[in-house]
Amino acid sequence: LAQRVRRPARPGANPPAGPSVIPAAWLAPATGRITRSFGARDPGGPATQGATVVTNPGAAVVSPASGEVAYAGTFRSYGLVLILNLDGGYAVVLTGLDAIRAQVGDPVRAGQVVGQMSATATPAPELYVEVRRGGQPVDPGRWLSARGLTAEAGVRNG
Repeated sequence: LAQRVRRPARPGANPPAGPSVIPAAWLAPATGRITRSFGARDPGGPATQGATVVTNPGAAVVSPASGEVAYAGTFRSYGLVLILNLDGGYAVVLTGLDAIRAQVGDPVRAGQVVGQMSATATPAPELYVEVRRGGQPVDPGRWLSARGLTAEAGVRNG
């Protein structure tokens, strides 16, 4: 999904060569527990390129780092989608939101509220988090677990 949104890179934001590791200073976009990890598959389906986090109803969703809003709106069957181009050449895709609190082109800073999860969803709302760098998916498991998000039994983290 993030690879569909192409924006010019911010000056100095070109990704360095080598393996992609999510910066240690990044914040978790929301609190919750990981219920589906990077690379998980449904029978006959493709591997996921992100992680799914069950959040509290009405949870605030924040930008993990400084950057700019690349996309904010409905996209196909994904519902509301927010794509943030973050410093270091990273893009973060967030879906499952009930409300988006930013517009395309807006600058964002780490910890800024950019969305909100449903307050009435049953079962609890799920936030899909996908990280890309240079157009390639990056496993968010270790980053999310290092920020206090735990995985359900049987779900691996990075």
